[in-house]
Amino acid sequence: ENLPLVARRGVDDRYPPQKKSFMMLHYMYEHYIDRFEWFARADDDVFVRTDKLEQFLRSIDSSKPQFIGQAGRGNSEEFGLLSLEFDENFCMGGPGVIMSRETLRRGGDDWNGKVFWVVT
Repeated sequence: ENLPLVARRGVDDRYPPQKKSFMMLHYMYEHYIDRFEWFARADDDVFVRTDKLEQFLRSIDSSKPQFIGQAGRGNSEEFGLLSLEFDENFCMGGPGVIMSRETLRRGGDDWNGKVFWVVT
């Protein structure tokens, strides 16, 4: 009842959830870009040690584009479908990703629910 949920039109449950994630990033860009240095995207079952996360983030320059997460290549069924070379990876969404204000700013209005080529 008191949980501040934001409903976005056009969200579906397709996998991978790129459209849903980009719509969420656009909402954060529109409403919070000037209020925070760091932004997180995480699943609802992620446990965060906020004291350790804060300590870690304070050691990094938040004015530079930073995209932090657990590196991965997807599951075996996705291999070859994600346009990744053998030695490339991306930040997996499940464990969550953290991005600096500058990273979110650079996406700007392009986060607006668009699915575009993503390489991390």
